[in-house]
Amino acid sequence: MVKMIALKCPECGSKLQIEDGHKECFCQYCGHKILLDDGNKKVNVNVINTYHKIDDARIKEAEVDKLVRLKELEVEEKKLNKKMKSRRFRAILGLSLLIIGGGAIILSRIFNDDGFFEYGFFAIIGALLVGFCAIIGDL
Repeated sequence: MVKMIALKCPECGSKLQIEDGHKECFCQYCGHKILLDDGNKKVNVNVINTYHKIDDARIKEAEVDKLVRLKELEVEEKKLNKKMKSRRFRAILGLSLLIIGGGAIILSRIFNDDGFFEYGFFAIIGALLVGFCAIIGDL
């Protein structure tokens, strides 16, 4: 006569009947794998289930850590892109002011008009200020 072992599935709680001598079985209701014997002694099914849940928790924790790190990298990338756009804008503005200032100074010499010289002088000062602010902002 075959000896049957009665036990309860640790996952869904269903009552199971297993033939004695098996090392593992699967719950016929939820499919959960249940280890019955490690080769030498009987294994507490609840301990195996606890280890399974701890492993699942560690895997989930690693996944969450990975998602958090990806989000941090995404935020950092957005900050760098914004900083690069700001640098590009300041460079274009500074060069434009230098060109305008240089052109105004040249026109002041051609037409012998101090008004152009003043515009050119202030445009060059503005370009220097933009450059100085850009350097200070990058520190």
